[in-house]
Amino acid sequence: MESNKHIAWLEEILALLKSQRYRRSSKKLDALQGKLLGEAEMDAAIARIIVKLENKRVQLVAKHAAEEQTRTAKRSSDSSDLIAV
Repeated sequence: MESNKHIAWLEEILALLKSQRYRRSSKKLDALQGKLLGEAEMDAAIARIIVKLENKRVQLVAKHAAEEQTRTAKRSSDSSDLIAV
């Protein structure tokens, strides 16, 4: 579950960065908020978040696959024990 929360958090951060990066520029808004990051830094931050998000997804899929393989092996072992009796 912790991985799912982290993935959701990364997706939220990514959406916020993209919305900030690709929103229409407003001189008044920029004057009030200031630019937190330049465009190059924003693009780099978005790219890093995408990489982290994909890595987390790959880890989660691998974890689920390993758990399923363990369950399958255990069921197979249990079935063999029943047949041997």
